[in-house]
Amino acid sequence: MKTKVCIWGVSLFLFACCMLVITTHKVHAEEAKNIVTVSGKGSIENERKRLERVRKFSELTPTQYYVKKGEQIRVSVSGGTGSSTGILLAVGTPGTPTGIMKTSVDRGENVITADRSGVLSFINRQESGKIIFAVNSKHDNIPFFVLEQTTNEDFAKQMAQYKNASIVQFVSKKALITVSYANAQKYVKNPEKLMTYYEQFLDAQNKVEGTVVEGREDYLAAQHLQHFVESDHGYMFATNEYMGFYGDAALQRLLTTDNGWGVWHESGHQRQLAPMTWSAATESTVNIYSMAVQKEITGKLTALDSHYPAIRNYLNLPIEKKEYDKQDNNIKMGLYGQLMDVFGDSFYPQLHQKYRLLEKQPNSTDEKKQVLIIQSSQLAQINLIPFFEKWGLLADADTKELLNQLPILDEPIWENTNTKKYHLNLPQVKYVPQLPYFKQVVKKIESRDNLLKITLDMDWIKGYKYVVTKNNNYIGEVIDGNSSGGERKIEREGYVFSIHTPVLSTDQFQVVVHHEGAHVLKTYNSYDQNIENQLNQLFTDSTQSELQQGVGQGTLNLLLQAIQKSSNQEPLLKLHEKGQRLLLEGLIRDISYKNQQVNVAWASNVYKNYHTVLTKNGKYISEINNGNPYYSSTQNLNWKTTVGNLADSDILRFEFRLPDKTYTVNVISGKVIKIKNALEDMYDVSGSIKNTVNQEGLNDILIDINNYSSTKQKAMLMSLFDHVQRDLLKGMIQSVAVNDSLKIETIFANATYQQYQIVAVKNDIYTAEMHYGTAYSSVFSNNSWRISTALVKGDKFYLEVRLPHKSYKIVELTK
Repeated sequence: MKTKVCIWGVSLFLFACCMLVITTHKVHAEEAKNIVTVSGKGSIENERKRLERVRKFSELTPTQYYVKKGEQIRVSVSGGTGSSTGILLAVGTPGTPTGIMKTSVDRGENVITADRSGVLSFINRQESGKIIFAVNSKHDNIPFFVLEQTTNEDFAKQMAQYKNASIVQFVSKKALITVSYANAQKYVKNPEKLMTYYEQFLDAQNKVEGTVVEGREDYLAAQHLQHFVESDHGYMFATNEYMGFYGDAALQRLLTTDNGWGVWHESGHQRQLAPMTWSAATESTVNIYSMAVQKEITGKLTALDSHYPAIRNYLNLPIEKKEYDKQDNNIKMGLYGQLMDVFGDSFYPQLHQKYRLLEKQPNSTDEKKQVLIIQSSQLAQINLIPFFEKWGLLADADTKELLNQLPILDEPIWENTNTKKYHLNLPQVKYVPQLPYFKQVVKKIESRDNLLKITLDMDWIKGYKYVVTKNNNYIGEVIDGNSSGGERKIEREGYVFSIHTPVLSTDQFQVVVHHEGAHVLKTYNSYDQNIENQLNQLFTDSTQSELQQGVGQGTLNLLLQAIQKSSNQEPLLKLHEKGQRLLLEGLIRDISYKNQQVNVAWASNVYKNYHTVLTKNGKYISEINNGNPYYSSTQNLNWKTTVGNLADSDILRFEFRLPDKTYTVNVISGKVIKIKNALEDMYDVSGSIKNTVNQEGLNDILIDINNYSSTKQKAMLMSLFDHVQRDLLKGMIQSVAVNDSLKIETIFANATYQQYQIVAVKNDIYTAEMHYGTAYSSVFSNNSWRISTALVKGDKFYLEVRLPHKSYKIVELTK
């Protein structure tokens, strides 16, 4: 079903807040107190961000009370610690004609006059603690079913007792359903069965996204309820805080247990991973959650069965005719269904976690597609580019380079259907959500004087078992914080476990966590540690993005020889490869293309120590070996090769062939070269920007950069783009100076200032602006823009042009 964003809800909420009358007074002791305790679960927006979801769950804790417009709600609030911020009550239901009002309450006694009729709910946005709401006023009751508290018989009595109620609510640990009395009576015959079913299908959706109720960090299941509402419009839709269902067909699906796809689908919309969902995939990734429920409820996945013929027809198209984003949603769903079917039930839980733990989330459509290819491949430890290309999702040059080291997919898994099955095992067959955190538990291992000291993260001690082995023999363990075979000590750095044992350079120690299997967290010996320390010293800092000055091939070769004697080479080789790649990347200063020739400008003569090969679309073109060119030519520090015309899709690769390994350090497409040339051609031979360059042309190039270039190339192109953009903007300024009247005067060279928002900032504080030709907090006449502000010693002043994508400083003055 199509989703929508509830825009009117914001204005309705603001209106409601204005209509509230809030007072405090003492409540008489003899008044009845009906207690509702609400645990602090944090902000629903923070929860959305934590789980990288598109939408928010509900923050309501429902009650059985129905408040009429004009009634006074008397509530005593207690419990918790700290301020009253984030403690609210609500009247009404979102997605209905009267909507919902939310208002803050304080600890103590509150009296609120309702500006509308509706069910009463409470909210606790605090991160922890329990807030106790005592409802001291009398209100109508509604039929109110709570799973595991209310029986079918109890509910039947409520329906008979509260026949005049307009609303009925059903509650479980994960779901809240709010519908009219008439539809509850019409469809709900067995509320225990209904809400048990909701728990089952929401459990399945938790499972497929890799969250658990008893979890923590990224894998803690959402603590808030999902709110299913009988709405007054639409059919089925999902938005922030609730899902709406309107009409008999929708309500029948909402309130029965035998036709749930639409309900599962809308619930899935609130769970979708934002970084995995681009616009055209909105109605496809959502069905990851629907398919998971279908498999849980029915025991099999049949959602795609009727669509496989159309899927097969699409997959058989030539690659140039495939447009994934334009396909029917049921066809697009096939991609996600095949991954689920081929790799099994633990694929999506692990994939969701990988996304949640990404340091930087993708934003653009192209970035999201590339990250999907990368994360899926790294999870499977198989290069899945052929699978995604078969679906029409093409890997860019950076993605191809990144995944080049993985084993290539050798099974046509895109042919997987309900009658033809493929199955591939994941490296981590079972989803263990703690595993990424376990891998960070060992903070340090050191040895001296026959003593091995292991420092563990205190946050991951309680409830877990860590075993230490020496040459595969047990020597000690930590279970739930209790040590055996060694001594424990709590220090500032963490939990320190010390074991007295001889330590030779050939001894190998391992720390293994035993939790749903045995997982090696760290392998250590003193020889390896020494090499690791030397490798870390290659870099300027812990980001390992830049080499120390003076690091050369000789140093790297000696370290590689030492690594080859190690008993645990893999992590050391990864560090070495980082350093080697940075060294090789630094050999090339620039790559350009003109008149069918590619020119590599070397940074120094060091290139003569290497064997470098140029390929075009995977085919050999030329090489330079120890300074000697083949099928190419050299002049000073330039290496020229004729490559012919370059189409946008053509890929040039520069490979450095070392004795141990071939490194591809530069991958550049014809499209990127075209954009680079367009930017460089904006300058004349004197280095001045050409008069023909304008903002409209730069905007077009910016679109190309964002749409076609890979991450690494985008950084290079944006650096060039920023240079041109800044020079263009500087060109509209003739001069900036403090005039005789102690005013800062800017003289514009031309009328292009009318195209921009130019802001004046003094000591990081807004001072004035020229807003598309109109001066604010300043004076303008005859191309002269005057700002009444004096500069004294130490003042810093600058002009900044604010564009949609970025702000550019174009003038700076310092007194």
